Amino acid sequence: MSYNDWYYTACPKCRQTVLQTGSNLVCVDDGNLDKAVCMYRIPVKISDKTGTITGTIFDRAANQLLQQTCEEALTKQNLTQQLQSMENKEAKFQIQVQPDLKNRSIRCTINNANYLHTETTYHTSTSTPPITTPQPVTPPPKGQNINYLSLNMS
Repeated sequence: MSYNDWYYTACPKCRQTVLQTGSNLVCVDDGNLDKAVCMYRIPVKISDKTGTITGTIFDRAANQLLQQTCEEALTKQNLTQQLQSMENKEAKFQIQVQPDLKNRSIRCTINNANYLHTETTYHTSTSTPPITTPQPVTPPPKGQNINYLSLNMS
């Protein structure tokens, strides 16, 4: 990946790519802009036991994985190292798959992602005595008197 392949300049309103004509910033949807924002667009290969796909991690998912905005990443000096910190880590992805009619292929975009934690989680609980089933009551033999108690509330 080249230096500029992992982000793009976007319209702060609609998040679409901004075109620069001279010193003017122009959004196709929102017209002339005073300023633009930088957004992640990281090309990746994602593998699991079933295969490998090529996709793009967009801004929200990249923020989740890198724990910093694209603007913050651009101010740091070790950009390549930061991006490579994602390599070979297990993560849970929300992948959107749609046909790319322009390139006659399938486009995979990742808009939500979180690293899987492999640490052991310990849970504490308090124990209660086990629940026991009461013993069945045997009815008295026929002909034997049963005494009933009555309760008067006056």
